[in-house]
Amino acid sequence: MLNIIDRAHLIDWIAKVHNAIEGLRQETLHIAVSIIDHVINKDDVTYPHVMCLGLTSLLIASKFEDIDQPSAEFLC
Repeated sequence: MLNIIDRAHLIDWIAKVHNAIEGLRQETLHIAVSIIDHVINKDDVTYPHVMCLGLTSLLIASKFEDIDQPSAEFLC
């Protein structure tokens, strides 16, 4: 299970990834964080899967908000 410090590191890292990708809206980051929080509250996320959760959440959020979404290959 992720503790509050691990969650903070994940959110900080996702914010850096979000800022590095041109064209993503600020709302995309907010939705990604909401998805991350929802998954963390529902499932026991182990440390090896944290980055996958973050990138997947950002990709899903971009599908909701952005016209041009980054591809999964680009994020990985």
